[in-house]
Amino acid sequence: DSESAHDQLQEVEERYGFNVERDIFGSVGKGLLMYLLPLKGVTSIPGMAMVVDLKDPAGMQRGIEGLMAMLGDETADEFKIRSKPYRDAPVWTFSFGGDEAGGEMNPLMNVFSPSIAIVKNRLIVTLNSNHIKKEIKRALGEEKGVHMIATEGHLPPADATAFAYMDWAHLLNGVY
Repeated sequence: DSESAHDQLQEVEERYGFNVERDIFGSVGKGLLMYLLPLKGVTSIPGMAMVVDLKDPAGMQRGIEGLMAMLGDETADEFKIRSKPYRDAPVWTFSFGGDEAGGEMNPLMNVFSPSIAIVKNRLIVTLNSNHIKKEIKRALGEEKGVHMIATEGHLPPADATAFAYMDWAHLLNGVY
């Protein structure tokens, strides 16, 4: 029943020091941007990011830290969560399979390693730990140049709510 679920949620929140409603949902601002960059080859994971505006980055960090601690305790055998800052931004990266402590290399680690970061007033989510580093640099203004879809002649109309773009030459070059 819903009362028992509510009690269980309160227990989890108390144990891990966060509040789902206040710290996670209450920290979200008004804007959201999602993009998927063109594929670089048939077997590549595309550059994907979701960027969420935050009105309370400290609250979101508290919420994510509590949530990650809970997930780490509950699902330690299914995946690992690594928390390591990059450019002073908190970053959480998931890895699946393999025993890293035992020295076994995880073949999926470099290909599919979903990552979350908080930079300034943004929550950034990517499918790959290398992509999160690029997004952090971009958010900090360190990335040189912009992606082609953000240049003159490729910009979406000002009133667009969705925009699609595909660099077929880049994809075919990656396949070749």
